[in-house]
Amino acid sequence: MSFPRLALLLSALYLAQGLPAGLIAHALPALMRDAGISASAIGLIKLLALPWLFKFIWAPYVDRGASYAARKRWIVAMQLASALALAALAFSFQAQGVWLFIPLILILVINTCAATQDIATDAIAVSSAPSDRLGWVNSIQVGGYKVGMIIGGSGLLVMSGMFGVPWLIAGLALILLFLLVPLLVTSFDHQPKSTVSQATGPQGGFAYIWQSYRGFFGQANMRFWILVLLSYKVADSLGSSMLKPMLIDQGWSLSDVGTLIFQASLIGLAGAFSAGLLHRLVGRAKALVWFAAVQVLTVSCFYLIANEMVSTLGVRLLVCAEQFADGLSTVALFAAMMSHCREGHEGGDYTVQASLQIVLAGVVGALSGFIVDASGYADLYLSCALAGIVSLLVVIAFVATKPEALVSESIKPTR
Repeated sequence: MSFPRLALLLSALYLAQGLPAGLIAHALPALMRDAGISASAIGLIKLLALPWLFKFIWAPYVDRGASYAARKRWIVAMQLASALALAALAFSFQAQGVWLFIPLILILVINTCAATQDIATDAIAVSSAPSDRLGWVNSIQVGGYKVGMIIGGSGLLVMSGMFGVPWLIAGLALILLFLLVPLLVTSFDHQPKSTVSQATGPQGGFAYIWQSYRGFFGQANMRFWILVLLSYKVADSLGSSMLKPMLIDQGWSLSDVGTLIFQASLIGLAGAFSAGLLHRLVGRAKALVWFAAVQVLTVSCFYLIANEMVSTLGVRLLVCAEQFADGLSTVALFAAMMSHCREGHEGGDYTVQASLQIVLAGVVGALSGFIVDASGYADLYLSCALAGIVSLLVVIAFVATKPEALVSESIKPTR
């Protein structure tokens, strides 16, 4: 497959993942706070994203055989299921009382389908990407995902005053169906370079899962790399989930918050695509450190917003800067994750890294609301700064002592 065709395909698939993610991560927190729901409850909504954490359990089954045709079938099935669940969510969005469990279950279903689609999509991305274009591939991944989040998150908030929220959610379902077109017209008429068997022995249960990942965890430097995964995005996860509620508490309207997040997301796109170029210029190791440092600095500056020490323009500039840094650091991390994938096991290896990466991030994200309720936004962002410094030291130590770990022999040569 030519790189332009691969880029178009991956853009559509990652955009499809971002649509429901934007709805859940960006639109719902603002809508819930506007309705008077507590910060603690808003923080706990992250628990509905648990399928993204536990998808490594079924990733070996999705990745079994490393067949492009099988991966295509998984993607089509999961994206159709997500569209149906979004359509059902549109009809049940205003459920109250005991019926509130219906939209919550639907959100859980959507997350499960999107997470499973991601396994197959990542496998195609890793197995098809030339080694010298990993930065660009991850720019496409992050950029496509962010576009989806803009549409499903800030875009929905901005349009919520003109159209009913249920109709907008139904529109997201239609977009998901349209985004299947590039995949349906793409013919995977060849097999991956390697046909390495995924696992031998038991074909089900925990034994099969462990056999699938045993080789991954047995790679050199893996314990140190896992520590990097667990800590790399902690500061961002701790602070970003409470940004929208904080602005609502400071008197911003839903429309104003939506407009700000829309603007910041566009800047985040610029950061993601800039990372593709910068990553190639400075290399994986330096990109991993430098982009992490920028991310820690920008999210720590939210402390100024929490203490109302900046003007409205200052708030906009800081939020946009943080999103630009998020684009940079995410691309650097994902490219490094791809360098640790074994050929023939791309979907499973990338998935288990992604799951590990969000473990601590998910926990601290869920706790962020409790920190706010207990001691306020200022203490939350002070905690972000301290956590960010610790994570940055971990990355610096990893790169200084294990620079060879960022280059994997399994990555295919340029073609």
